[in-house]
Amino acid sequence: MYKSPINLVYEQMRNNIALKIDEAVIEQTVKVGINVDRDEMIKALKYDRGQYDKGYADGLEAGKIKWISVEDSLPEEDLGACIVYDGFEVQHANHYIIDGEHLWNTPDCYESEEIRGVTHWMPLPEPPEDT
Repeated sequence: MYKSPINLVYEQMRNNIALKIDEAVIEQTVKVGINVDRDEMIKALKYDRGQYDKGYADGLEAGKIKWISVEDSLPEEDLGACIVYDGFEVQHANHYIIDGEHLWNTPDCYESEEIRGVTHWMPLPEPPEDT
């Protein structure tokens, strides 16, 4: 995979900073009288940093609104306004459950013209907070 020169330099700098932090942690650990194996300590610090990075990335991902396949799940109640995908385009739609049937229609069409073939849906995100 191609990496731009600035990304390569940034990655090298980040690795150098991480190494300096690791060395400082080991130095302080030894200074307070804890005898540690340097290689094992660096290995543990890298693992901890990786776990932190993974947790951060997982948290960001969890906060995203994701598409839901109609094969996996349908709304349990009327959504009203939502977003749907029919295999060709993303549309703003209204969702209703009438007599147990899920109906998806765009705001400017009649109920008899519901969108056919919805494959994925998602609720609308929360509006921005007023500041």
